[in-house]
Amino acid sequence: MRAIQTIFTTALAGLATAMQMGCEPEVAAPAPAPTAKEQSVKQQQRADRSREVLRTKHSEASAAKDKEAAKMAAADPELLLALITQMRAETLQRPQNLRRVLHYLETFVDMGPAAIPTIRAFLQQNQDIEYGFTTTPYYPRPAVVKASDSKDSKDAKKEVKEATKRTGWNWDASYNNNYYAMSTEYLLPPSLRLGLLEVVARIGGPESDEVLYEVLRETGRGIEVAMVDRLLEESAGDRHRDKVLAAARDLLLDPPKVEQTSQMDTLSRRYLIGMLIKYQDESFAEKAQTLLIQANGSLDNDVLMYLTQTLKERSLPMLVAAHKDPRLNPQWAGSLLPYLMRYVGDDALADQFFRDIVADTKNPQLRSTAVSYLGYGSRDKEMAQRRLELLNSVKDQLSADRQMEAMIKYAEQSLQRSINPQSTIVPGQQGSTILWGAEGANAAWSYAVPINLQILGNGGGRFHFETLQAAPAPGGDTGVALDSLIIRLGDKVREKK
Repeated sequence: MRAIQTIFTTALAGLATAMQMGCEPEVAAPAPAPTAKEQSVKQQQRADRSREVLRTKHSEASAAKDKEAAKMAAADPELLLALITQMRAETLQRPQNLRRVLHYLETFVDMGPAAIPTIRAFLQQNQDIEYGFTTTPYYPRPAVVKASDSKDSKDAKKEVKEATKRTGWNWDASYNNNYYAMSTEYLLPPSLRLGLLEVVARIGGPESDEVLYEVLRETGRGIEVAMVDRLLEESAGDRHRDKVLAAARDLLLDPPKVEQTSQMDTLSRRYLIGMLIKYQDESFAEKAQTLLIQANGSLDNDVLMYLTQTLKERSLPMLVAAHKDPRLNPQWAGSLLPYLMRYVGDDALADQFFRDIVADTKNPQLRSTAVSYLGYGSRDKEMAQRRLELLNSVKDQLSADRQMEAMIKYAEQSLQRSINPQSTIVPGQQGSTILWGAEGANAAWSYAVPINLQILGNGGGRFHFETLQAAPAPGGDTGVALDSLIIRLGDKVREKK
């Protein structure tokens, strides 16, 4: 204190001396007042720092609270259920919350039978929390492998067979490329109820089966019927089959009214149809026929798939009747063609349907599409031969339409390939025909083709031929063509790019 007082006294003495000498002390100029913009920036910075401090404190407190709650909930199913129902998918922390949902579901499994009464009580309330589909709700289509010498061929065929058995969908069937079986296997379940159903099944035991049967009787969603079906099948085989089919039929005939539908509600009907197809249940067929054409004149694709997948060729009369039904919007008539045309050459009703389509000159697009369908889907040589004869029988009715020439040619060539596989003829450009042969070898095709030819060999190279001779087909007339072309392949000429 003394030193401070000394310095202060000296300063006063200097100030007094300066005043006596007539000099005024220098006073610093006041700092300019901050602008409104600068004040706003500073206020924003202070607010940001305050929020960051509060956020950090809140996060640390929440993390500690969550850890403590999870630790306590590991032994208390009621508390664990309370925690999992607080996890909402729409919050800002969605990925973290969803991972925590999976953690809580696994914790239920670890609890074992002690968790089932709590889960059962929740399921009986008919409440749910939806998390949405994080993956496609359709089973991926297994690869359909043709007969070959590949080592993987048998494994791939086995995969297709198992997928067909598991899902009930005929994966090898033609014209089935746009429909897929509905999946109930997810890393993250689309809803809490679906997750809890799987938890119950994994815990197992008599009480577990009772809970699943209760849900099957009370649920109003097709996806839950399909989920229970899969879970019971894994534990008890197909002994639950009749109960699943009864639940599916009841919901199809009397679907619940839902004010705000979600994706699970939208797909509910398809899941139910999938159950009928899986078990090849034909008891719904008569009712399904009345549902095939909807009020707006369109086709119900789900019902169409059910009829064609379960009744197969026995669905033809229903499909033909639907095609002639005046309620059907003409724009939807083409949707029936793939299912009707697949039996042309095998069924008299399908053959007559094709003739009726050809005779209907008012629908040129439908006629053209029907002719094109003749070209593929033939299952054997005999069927292809009958289709070719059917096409020849109606050629006169199609000759007036020049636009049909290319389609007729395509169908003829495709059918000839089925009748005589050695003649792998595919349509070429500008009216030419492309033949696939072996390089540097003699090749014979029992097919009458135009003289304008492109001869292609291994690797897609271009060939020229030394001789071109018309001769009878080996072994006499095969009924495929009157003559065959014997072409001796010459040196390979690479095509410049």
